[in-house]
Amino acid sequence: MRQSLFRRVTRYTPGASLDPRENRLTEATAAVLERVDGLAHAVASALLESACTDDPAAPLDTEESIRRRELYADCRRLRDPRVSVRTQVATPRGRFVDLELLLRPPGRGGRGVLLWVEVKYGAGLHGDQLDAYVEEIETAHPVAEVGRLVIVLAPRNSTAGLRAVTGRVAVTSWQQLAVTIAAFDGGSLPDEQRFLLSEYLSYLREEGLMDPDRLTASSALALMEANTAGAAAAAICEVADRWIAARWGERGTHLTAAGRAALPAFGLRYWAHHAPHPTGVHGGLELNGAWLEWGLRNTRELDYLDEARGSWAFIAGITVTGKAQAHGDPAWMARMISSGFSFVWIGGWYRMVRLKYPDELLSAATLEAQGELLGRWVVDAFETIAEDPPRAVALQ
Repeated sequence: MRQSLFRRVTRYTPGASLDPRENRLTEATAAVLERVDGLAHAVASALLESACTDDPAAPLDTEESIRRRELYADCRRLRDPRVSVRTQVATPRGRFVDLELLLRPPGRGGRGVLLWVEVKYGAGLHGDQLDAYVEEIETAHPVAEVGRLVIVLAPRNSTAGLRAVTGRVAVTSWQQLAVTIAAFDGGSLPDEQRFLLSEYLSYLREEGLMDPDRLTASSALALMEANTAGAAAAAICEVADRWIAARWGERGTHLTAAGRAALPAFGLRYWAHHAPHPTGVHGGLELNGAWLEWGLRNTRELDYLDEARGSWAFIAGITVTGKAQAHGDPAWMARMISSGFSFVWIGGWYRMVRLKYPDELLSAATLEAQGELLGRWVVDAFETIAEDPPRAVALQ
């Protein structure tokens, strides 16, 4: 019996050492392939068509090129195939394949197609896993029954480094596959399947795995002003840093410029840690491994954030060393959320933070004033946390 859609997509949750995005992407994809009639066949065909295209950096040898084209032809010849979609498929040697697509003819006779798809989204390859998959897929089903291929599916910006993995492994980008999914018609699909397909495409866009329809006037202007915006953000962070140092205390660990360990890398992705109480205030709150933090983050990296109004936002609040430090005090979480904080997960850590979008600084007339406005906001967030810390942090 197949899993429910919601069981699939909620199967993996963040942890201190686990980024669940890749597994959740795999499960969401599997759920849609199971439930939208004909989509699994279209996706398999698109993956195989892409696999037949030579890459100048790693051209296919003649034998492998012929094998892939025959496999693609076998897939195209299938009509209303029986489809099996599985995730985390165990191999004989104890490895786990992210996604398995098995398409077989509806009746007896004819040849099916077996694809093992290694889904990549943030994490890299591990050792010899692809070479092992190439060997082990040969024993998955009788050769006479199915043709087979191992495929890596990764964001476009990471496929270049994967092209030369092995001559028996194909590489395709999510953005390329998304074109096929967006163009999928499927004839007279039921309304609920069209809705599911539309939501899945929105998910790919939100995750940055699907190209925008086009460059719009607003995005073109943003691109043209990117250097100016980045420089302004860096200057505002620097002013805010001075203001926070004077009213709260010097920063501790912070993002540094490449090759300059002591120089803060103000601007996009900047972050800084601070002590749990203002300079000169002794005793009281100790964070026991947690820390106060502020910075400028890409909102796409904030898991559990319900909605984002833009790509970049300033954040300020507390980072905890484990989920229990916050979840152990639900009353505290409720108070924080009611006062404008959000409980999110960023880069391996749980955080209770406030967000301030760049347009919220426009009420200040000068860059100096904007930096001071940001600094005041950061200190206010720190004071709120210091006055009311999570019980599991304060009492450890």
